[in-house]
Amino acid sequence: MNADTDSEALFAGYQGLQPDRRLIQENLSAIKEILTRHKFGLSKEDFDSVEYVYKVFTEAGPDLDYNIGGFGGGGGSPTYEQLMTASDKTGHNWGYLASEANYRVMREMEMKNLVVPLVGDFAGPKAIRTVADYLIEHDAKVTAFYLSNVEQYLFQDPSSWRRFYRNVSTLPLDSASTFIRSVNAGAYGRFGGYGMRFQSLLSPMTEAVQAFDEGRIRYYNDIIRMSH
Repeated sequence: MNADTDSEALFAGYQGLQPDRRLIQENLSAIKEILTRHKFGLSKEDFDSVEYVYKVFTEAGPDLDYNIGGFGGGGGSPTYEQLMTASDKTGHNWGYLASEANYRVMREMEMKNLVVPLVGDFAGPKAIRTVADYLIEHDAKVTAFYLSNVEQYLFQDPSSWRRFYRNVSTLPLDSASTFIRSVNAGAYGRFGGYGMRFQSLLSPMTEAVQAFDEGRIRYYNDIIRMSH
């Protein structure tokens, strides 16, 4: 089997399978027990939210999409299966489920607790700058910064997007440091499409910081034009 078709075979194997209700409940109980053991101090409402999100995942399965609940594409938003089986223009799938080798790289990172989610305000005084301090302390550079479409909302406030780029300027960067942003293909549809509502674009982080410092960024469209 071609390595790039492994993910398609994997998802094909799940077609028609029904959720295991007993296993769902066991996993949910284990999640709650771990959260309690680590003394996160979650309220009943917090646990209700955890249960709700977990059940959405179990009910939607590979059909989970950007719309809560999944089950059908979400007006152009890809499902999880579509994301995991998508390929680039050359037909190559870069996803972590595309091959056993890709999966093991991600698994190894998870096993070493190297995948650390951060929750914070991109325009705030702490989140990005704290990461910058950590990276500088460890003599490391930013290789990639996934933005999703957060910039779209930052630009709705005349000060938020400016604070964001000032925060980014504190990060240790080099010529390889890259922004990965998600853009609404309908609103900014100058890019060749794959039938998806959103498309991923890349741009060098150092160029964005330089453009900001030189006053060449004023609107969201300015940063989109710098992407490819």
